Amino acid sequence: MNVGENSRFVSRKHGGGIARFDVARRKANREREACFLDAWKRGARSAGLRYFTLEGPHSLELVVRRDQLRPNHRAIKYALSQRMARDEGLFLCALYSIYNPDEGLRLARCFYPGFRTWEQIMARLDVERRSILEALFAHYVEW
Repeated sequence: MNVGENSRFVSRKHGGGIARFDVARRKANREREACFLDAWKRGARSAGLRYFTLEGPHSLELVVRRDQLRPNHRAIKYALSQRMARDEGLFLCALYSIYNPDEGLRLARCFYPGFRTWEQIMARLDVERRSILEALFAHYVEW
């Protein structure tokens, strides 16, 4: 009996438990991705859409995949170099860190040298921005 036959045997023997588990796992992943996308859109809206590139749709409401809404590194770096408000800049760095962890943290350390940890960054943000980041971390899907 090969592995495929064994898998079918186990699945039938246990009333399709493996198949149900796989369906439940895929459903949970879709729900997690939907929650992530919702939080990502809220983050983009809060930070300012000028710091993001819409790929495909011409409206935030039409974005259905996170790959369609990417942070614009050049726009973010330029804005940070113009001495934007600290909480706005830290929020942008945190959002960029969701997309590219190493570069986002490097931007934060470069433009805001006193901030070295996530705890320090989160403590500086208002409740709305903190809740957006918390939702992104809770539903994180690797880029």
